[in-house]
Order: sequence, then structure tokens, then C-alpha cells
Amino acid sequence: MEKIDLYQRRSFGDLLTDTFVFIKQEFKSFLICFCYLALPVLGMDVLIKSTFLRDLIFYSEGKSAADIFNFNGNILWSYFFNLVVVYWIMLTTLSYIRVYQEKCETGDRNRISVREVWIVMRRKGLSLGIWGIGYVCISLVATLFLIIPGIYFFITLTFGGYLIVMADRKIKEGFSLSFIGGEWWSTFGYGIILNLIISLLSYIFLIPTWVLYIPSLVTGNPENNYIASAFLLLASLGQNFLYTIYFIGISLKFFSIREGREHHSLYKKINSIGENAI
Repeated sequence: MEKIDLYQRRSFGDLLTDTFVFIKQEFKSFLICFCYLALPVLGMDVLIKSTFLRDLIFYSEGKSAADIFNFNGNILWSYFFNLVVVYWIMLTTLSYIRVYQEKCETGDRNRISVREVWIVMRRKGLSLGIWGIGYVCISLVATLFLIIPGIYFFITLTFGGYLIVMADRKIKEGFSLSFIGGEWWSTFGYGIILNLIISLLSYIFLIPTWVLYIPSLVTGNPENNYIASAFLLLASLGQNFLYTIYFIGISLKFFSIREGREHHSLYKKINSIGENAI
């Protein structure tokens, strides 16, 4: 299958279609890279959440004040590490797409390797992390004043991480309010649709939990808390993987905006005509 030209102006429908075409085309290669580079971090997240669920079971059984304190502490730690997981999934996905685009430009049809993606992750990881901390802080502070400013900054600065990883921009350029331009509403709507799709797909990973709970509701016998916790942890693992759909979709939007301003594909065609003429 011919590789997708990321530098294209795409309509709303084209963005959604090409997002899933990209996933279908690169699924095996991307899954291998994801398992090597992101799965260990997701595994740590599962361990932390398993501790949280264990404390939740103990808390429901009426434990001491010290147990309650530990339970509340584990909630905060779980929320913090969830941000780390999202950051790492974003870094892995964007790095993969960066390598994909470079291979498209050079005509390299070889499969993307784990090493190639890891090289990009090492180069861009710190910058993306610093930007991510600033992005979260700005969005939270703006939300504390009013919800609308929070949403505004959340969408306006969305492409900062993409500029850093895919366009080699500096960290301060990642906080530019001008890149999104007149694409704010289309980005907002597209983000909502992507999140709705992810939410619907996430229910697939909850099916085993439902299978466990439904008989207990019918018979009145309590379900096994530990088995239920194991199913919930597996669901969390699957739902984290679905974040990649969002980052891939927003990446296509990013390249669409860049193409509208920089006309990358047009210049590439002009250069190719010149080379053929020579």
C-alpha cells in the first residue's frame, strides 16, 4: 500500500478517514514499536493502579485511618502517573509519525524500526516534557479562573508538542498562540469527535468486567473483587492504547495546517518537475 502523504490540506471527513487508513496501514509496525517503547511504562501504570484498587478494597472493608491516608495518597500518585503515561504515549506516537514522514520524503519503503523511533524520542523527550508541564499548568490555571479561558488555551496550544517533535521548533515556540490561526473551531470540533470515537471504542475493553458483574446482579452473589480489579486493569491498559488514535488524528490536522501555510507538497512537486527536466 502506498504511504500517505501527510502534507495535505484535508477536510473534516478526510482527516477522520486518513487517520484510520494510517492506523490500518501501519498497525503491525506501530504496534511493535509501541510494545517495546511504551508498554513498559503502561505496565508500571498498571502496577500503581493495582495498588490503588487494593487499597480501595481495603477501604471498603473498613480499615484504619492510616489505611485511608495511604489510599488518598495513592489516588494522587495514580493521577500524576497517568499524566506521565499520556506524555509517554504522545512522545512514542509523534516520534513514530516523525520517522514515517522522513521516510516518505526520502522514498524509503523499509519498515520503521524501534531504534529509529527511539532515536527521535531521546532527542525530543526532554523538550516535549518541559512543554507538557507548561501546557498542563497554563490550562489548569486558566480553568481555575473560568472554564472558557481554560478551553481556549487547551485548544490553542494543542499543536505545541507537534511543533517541537515534528518541526524541530524550540520550547518557547511551542507556546505560540498564532500557529492555530483560523483553525481553532475546526480543531475543537475534530478533537471532540476523536474523543467520542475513543470513548466508544473503550467500552470494548470493559466487556469482560460487564460479563463478571451481570451474573452477580442477577443472582445476588457478590463478585470477586480481585478478579474484577484484574479486568479493570486490563481495560485501563487497552484504553491507554486508544490515546494513540487521538495523537495520530491531531497529527494529520497539524500537517494539514502546515500545508495550508507552507505549501510543502506544492514546492515538492515543483522541485521534482525541475529535477526531471534536468
